[in-house]
Amino acid sequence: MSLCLSYGYGRWVPGIWGTIPIFQFKQKHPMFKVSPTFLKAVDRIKFFEVPVEEILRIYSHVHEEIDYEYDIKVSSFKVQDWLDFYDSAEVQRKVNELLRPNAKRKMTNALD
Repeated sequence: MSLCLSYGYGRWVPGIWGTIPIFQFKQKHPMFKVSPTFLKAVDRIKFFEVPVEEILRIYSHVHEEIDYEYDIKVSSFKVQDWLDFYDSAEVQRKVNELLRPNAKRKMTNALD
């Protein structure tokens, strides 16, 4: 079994990583009672963009209000399903685009 976590991210915010909190050294929030981080190597994370204001609101509810509820679902990871996904024509087309010699240059330019 693994966790499937819906995970919001936004632009960098001074003093905050730009994502919802995944660790807490003081371990005040119930998600961090066992460990300062609740993610394990087998967990799957789904990212989606949210406004910076939402990141700040979530940050406050995790570290100050201690009442934020993470969107976590327990599920099974089936290797064959992942292999079928990876071998699909659409994914292979995108992989080949990234592996082209000019792809690195395009990615670098996109970050500028």
